[in-house]
Amino acid sequence: MSVSSGDAVEAGTLNLTGPLVLRATANARNSFLAEIMGLMEAAEGGRALSRCHPPRG
Repeated sequence: MSVSSGDAVEAGTLNLTGPLVLRATANARNSFLAEIMGLMEAAEGGRALSRCHPPRG
């Protein structure tokens, strides 16, 4: 896939051809990665606390 000046690229795009000049058009809070992280945190629910402090006994 090739891109030209003015084309949008996603975070994590790999560049193998030379230097780039990029302009951020979205806040990190609104990124796809932030959405995935939010979904993962919601899926973990209360399990995160038990992972940090395993039951003793």
